Amino acid sequence: MHIKIRGQRAMLYRSAWIKKGAEGNSHGFSRQTFVGSLPADALEIQDQLAARLSNEEASYVQTSLVQPAIVAYERRLAQAEHSRRDPVWRLDEATKLVREAASLSTDAVVPHGRIKVLTDVLATVKSFGGTSGALSQRPDLRDADPLEDALKSIRAAARAVRDGHYGHAPVDGARRSKIYEVWLEISREIDGTGGSDVLLRALQSRGWVKARGAVAR
Repeated sequence: MHIKIRGQRAMLYRSAWIKKGAEGNSHGFSRQTFVGSLPADALEIQDQLAARLSNEEASYVQTSLVQPAIVAYERRLAQAEHSRRDPVWRLDEATKLVREAASLSTDAVVPHGRIKVLTDVLATVKSFGGTSGALSQRPDLRDADPLEDALKSIRAAARAVRDGHYGHAPVDGARRSKIYEVWLEISREIDGTGGSDVLLRALQSRGWVKARGAVAR
């Protein structure tokens, strides 16, 4: 018996040697007769197909096709289970994303609260050579103040601009630049014109900053 793989199917052929002169043929030749097919990754021989196979042929298909498929299937299950229970690859993926976020944060600063969520969750991951919660005990993370961080960032940006980080604006087109667009976004956060989610509105909603026109208490 011969097995030929075509796409996702395994085609089974039975071979017979036709002797010279048996059918008026001048030479002997091998004739292949199609017996049936099954999925190339089949885990068993279906009853309908098994009924057409001899014991020897069924053993050949089992050894050559089905058993290797079973081994591959069990390996995939083991790998899937390992992946499901393995925290390391998830941390690897998270590290890649955080690095990308760090690079992008030069143009779009991230609120400190979003960073704290990550560090708090990371502190719960158990690791070799340490105990969970170590990160949350770092004073620089525990005592960080988002407003102070924003102020430091603004002052650092001012120093960078003074030191020539962006150079001089062109004579024409400065208002169409990315630099001007970001500055407008910063201004809107401070003066409250950027919508209900900006910094000023957030402070006003919590009572830390008085809304314009409000009566003093």
